[in-house]
Amino acid sequence: MARPGPERTPPSASWGTHAREPWRSWGPGPSSSMAAVRRVLVTGIGGYVGSSIARRLVDRCQVAGVGRGTKFGVLREIFGGRLELVECEMADRDTLRRAASGVDVVIHTASPIVERYCRDHPEEAARTIVDGTRNVTEAAAEAGALLVHLSTLSVYSSYRERPMPLREDSALLPDTTYGTLKAEAEREAARIPSVILRISNAYGVGGAVAPHAHMVTRLFVSRAIRAEPLMVLGEGAEGLDLIHVQDVARFVEQVTVEPPGAPLVLNVSAGTTVTLRSLAELVRQITLEHHGWAVEIRSEPVPAGKARPSRWLANDRARALAPWFPAVALADGLREMVRCAPQWAEPHRKERL
Repeated sequence: MARPGPERTPPSASWGTHAREPWRSWGPGPSSSMAAVRRVLVTGIGGYVGSSIARRLVDRCQVAGVGRGTKFGVLREIFGGRLELVECEMADRDTLRRAASGVDVVIHTASPIVERYCRDHPEEAARTIVDGTRNVTEAAAEAGALLVHLSTLSVYSSYRERPMPLREDSALLPDTTYGTLKAEAEREAARIPSVILRISNAYGVGGAVAPHAHMVTRLFVSRAIRAEPLMVLGEGAEGLDLIHVQDVARFVEQVTVEPPGAPLVLNVSAGTTVTLRSLAELVRQITLEHHGWAVEIRSEPVPAGKARPSRWLANDRARALAPWFPAVALADGLREMVRCAPQWAEPHRKERL
């Protein structure tokens, strides 16, 4: 099971258009003695991680965001006029440059994250992930801004057996379309002094937008609150490195308002794993406590070529920079998901993990 974290009172955040209450963070931000950043640009601001970062920053920075605009109505409802929102594709170099003009930090989160999409639409995925990062990098360079680029553990590998944990100096050996494109994006970001953050697997209640429908934690919670069986492949022995999205957002806040030296590459992770079977058992236990029923956990055969080894990222460098990190215990994060789940849980076409 994942390393236990401190006991905390979970936030009362809600998902998407249901967010009505003032959002309370999982932890305090950097101290007020730190120099405030005048203006920040967040790409992919309508996404799960991007909106969570914006919510951390909006009370202490001037935050502008660019994105496709599909979530702008939700963001305006939650943030009111505290965000400047610009509809923009990552291929639109001119709009990106105008949006970045005068900012101190550019936080680049915009990216598709689903492997199937990247595999089925490689040219479109490359335009967003690689060409888009090139455009964002050029915009940050022209503005004289620090670039904080969010990457992924998939740049190391997904299916390859490797010694664990993976460290920042481990070779990049991506074996998926998504991982390969994100590794190329890192090379684009590294053309200027930048902070590259390799995120493991973000989960939990975010700042404004519900977690992605394909995430294992959301799938398990969605099924559990409907009293449906939790499906795991094989014995459920695959280990996942799960980091709460609010820990990710708080870490990004810290490097934004108190920038470390660049260039810098950091793993942002729990630094440990929880197996799929243990995760399912924890969701079952929390659902029993909250709803009063125990769901069944079922195993299914692993399809050929779909077996993944356990993977986790060393986070000692991140913890040296931020001693509080990570702060949210896995059980606390899952409890909050179970409480908020009725607002977004729905049947999914693919439930097996």
